[in-house]
Amino acid sequence: KANDDDDSSLWVAGTCDFRDLNHLCLLEYHNDLNELTVRSKHAVDGAVRCLATTTSSNRLVCATGSSATLYELINGEDDIKHIADFVPEGGFGAGIVDLNWRFDSLLTIDGNGHLAKFDVETENCLRELDVDHPMSHVHPPKVQWDPHSAGDAVAVTTNTGVDILDWRADTSIPVGTVDHIPTKYTIDLDYNPNKPHVLGTAC
Repeated sequence: KANDDDDSSLWVAGTCDFRDLNHLCLLEYHNDLNELTVRSKHAVDGAVRCLATTTSSNRLVCATGSSATLYELINGEDDIKHIADFVPEGGFGAGIVDLNWRFDSLLTIDGNGHLAKFDVETENCLRELDVDHPMSHVHPPKVQWDPHSAGDAVAVTTNTGVDILDWRADTSIPVGTVDHIPTKYTIDLDYNPNKPHVLGTAC
């Protein structure tokens, strides 16, 4: 996020230490000095496994353990306020390993491949689904919204490739896998935000 004066940019980072206190850190890059500094640090419960922000507000979501927490940056972005917790109802407590935030919807996926969709405004869990991704797999699952589908299509890595899921509210289209892309050992994926139907994977 760029500051209003365009002389610096703000970044959020989380620490992941299983033996010590963890923090969300607000980092500031000063363009004129070519210098990165820690602007503020905020203690959180548990190791930060992943986080997501939105450019339309001062809110961020981070996953620590089996839940995701929504925070808001306040007081000139030097402090944070706890807003809500998102806890999947199902799953086997493997811990959230990836999340993706788009508009008012939040996706989380745990180490066992349990996928959950939340409404950020109402804090309700809307849908849950288990994908084929056992804990024994060497890489944790990843999840991405399709930026061209108005929040309906989701790509998620599985044990045998990438599944494309349809999560639209229209019940005439059943929620579930609509396509499967066979790949081996997929460790990450991302959609091209400028060109529809283009999905990149790293193996």
